Amino acid sequence: MTIGFQVLVALLSVSLFVYCDYTITRWVELVNTEGYWTWRLLLALIAAPLGAVAFGLVATKLGLAAVSAFVNTGIVVGGVVVGIVIRGDDLTVWQKSGLVLGVVAMCLLCVGRSKIDVANP
Repeated sequence: MTIGFQVLVALLSVSLFVYCDYTITRWVELVNTEGYWTWRLLLALIAAPLGAVAFGLVATKLGLAAVSAFVNTGIVVGGVVVGIVIRGDDLTVWQKSGLVLGVVAMCLLCVGRSKIDVANP
């Protein structure tokens, strides 16, 4: 698996997790008006396992700790971006600097390791 493909799958995993997080949050907010069995719950039930599979694919190549950090940072960054775009929230200077540092951390995590550092199973 090339680095570009690893980054693509990792971003897919992060996107699926952010999507599920937002969808479930909206589902819980609207349970009283729409009921429990809605399309939001169905989509989250379909997307959540796909995110876990994408997480596992990347973890086999980059390592569990690196991918966990990548996905967790991506979920936070994605949640902030969703808050800015969909809800129109305003950010402070500290929040903006944290967002930039999170994106930089995600980029640095994608650098990966050389083939010499990775032991063959």
